[in-house]
Amino acid sequence: NKLQKQLADLRLQVSEREKQDAFTEKCLKSGEQYMMELEARMVKVNKAVERAKRTTTFYQKILNVCEKNPFKDKVIVNERDKLAQDCKAELHAAMKRLSAVEYELRQLSQYEKPKLEKELQRSRQLQKTVLKRLDDVHAHLEKDREETKQLNHRRSAILAEVAG
Repeated sequence: NKLQKQLADLRLQVSEREKQDAFTEKCLKSGEQYMMELEARMVKVNKAVERAKRTTTFYQKILNVCEKNPFKDKVIVNERDKLAQDCKAELHAAMKRLSAVEYELRQLSQYEKPKLEKELQRSRQLQKTVLKRLDDVHAHLEKDREETKQLNHRRSAILAEVAG
């Protein structure tokens, strides 16, 4: 009766440990998925940074050519001035986007990624600990089963001796 209670308790512990293991595994997979998403975002951010740099260089060259070669016709000069202003405004917007993208890249690289890597490492360590404890519980359960089997065998032998 006492051994059966212990056996039931151990089974309950094993069941709870298996649920905890499943939860830990789910957390690990979720963390790894989030890391992959962050890496994909970083690739996109890097591409956006490169595109913004190329755009900046292109517009800077256009502005330099316009400043070195002013046009004399008043209508065309006004059109060029408007174009130059539009280009400057677009350059300014591109620079703002570049700044925002660089900021996001820094945030992801310096803060988010290290936090997630640390959490992932902690989760992996927890999983190892849980698996070790589960193995220990399984070994203890197997030992108890063997002891119960031997005890039942002895009881049967005693009953056979008493009866016979």
